[in-house]
Amino acid sequence: MKIKLIKELTLNDECIPTEEVFEAQKITPRSTTIELTTPQGNVVRVFHYEYEEVE
Repeated sequence: MKIKLIKELTLNDECIPTEEVFEAQKITPRSTTIELTTPQGNVVRVFHYEYEEVE
């Protein structure tokens, strides 16, 4: 699924912007929590209230 973040996230010294579209996967089929890989290669879990799906 493709997602955009609703709010900027900061992981260590990496800022993940809201303008970028990411390819993400649900952690389990019935979960709303997803995992995405940031531009620096970090794997991040994002909760349903932090992202929106895009087409």
